[in-house]
Amino acid sequence: MICGFNNPEDIVRIGTSPWALTSNLGDQDWQQGGMSAYNSDTGSVIDVAIDFTTPLQDPYADCPGPPEVAAFSSHGLSVQERDGKMTLLAVNHGGRESVEVFDVDMTGSVPSLGWKGCAELPGGKVANSVAAYGDDRFLATVPQDAGLTTGAVYAWAPTTGWDRIDALEFDGNNGILVSPDERTVYIAEWSSQRVTKASIDGSTAPTESADLGFLPDNLRFAPDGTILAAGQQTSPLLIAGLCNGTSIEVCPATSAVAQLDSETLTAERLVEIPRSKTFGGATSAIMIGDDLLVSSFRAPAILRIPLDALPIIRG
Repeated sequence: MICGFNNPEDIVRIGTSPWALTSNLGDQDWQQGGMSAYNSDTGSVIDVAIDFTTPLQDPYADCPGPPEVAAFSSHGLSVQERDGKMTLLAVNHGGRESVEVFDVDMTGSVPSLGWKGCAELPGGKVANSVAAYGDDRFLATVPQDAGLTTGAVYAWAPTTGWDRIDALEFDGNNGILVSPDERTVYIAEWSSQRVTKASIDGSTAPTESADLGFLPDNLRFAPDGTILAAGQQTSPLLIAGLCNGTSIEVCPATSAVAQLDSETLTAERLVEIPRSKTFGGATSAIMIGDDLLVSSFRAPAILRIPLDALPIIRG
């Protein structure tokens, strides 16, 4: 158990460094979360310094300015490395519903971030996860689109803004990944307990995994190209009513992590994590070094599980 986090909903590795970055949802009202980072070599945990005073960059000309610094609440994350530069995307709920964009600076002894722009979500929509692709483009999931019973995927590009991909409507669109060749998208169907694979533009019929037996949240690639899906082994009602709707410190839900073949979506259960006083309701998992790191949207800690302790491991 690694403490020092503020409801770390998502977790990503920064390049090939020993640093893992977590989004922090913050308090009950999803405010004042910020971001944290964990060094897998030293075991240290830091609050990440974010410079919100840097100039707005051209691709985000429609952004009205930086978010409310004190309210900033980060949710889904995506890291993209292109032309020697690293960019971080973060879904934000603090003060506005948006995707915030940052330059990642790894020149110092610890990672830091410089804000570069945003894309505000269209009218009343609340995003969950985000995935970068191409040049300054990204996809964002909306678990329940306004007026509909399904979720959605919205694509953003500098020249066109937001565009809904109608073919990617599922039950509770949650975690999202784009394949390395940027032709395929993987989406966690949270409510249906499945992961779906489709073409990135929705032009081909999607294929689904078998029922995972838990509510899959964020999706992350393992080092060998398989997909890690972390989530909650409980009912959507408990998550919505108790873990989202009250000030409870730790979500009392058993957690699970599965590993899926990126071609066939065949899944194997890696680990089941009983709820405890300090951890429950897992939402993301990555492999870094010799460990599996698991985060939660409603807990003050992340879990570190040695890979050699897992019953099934291919990464």
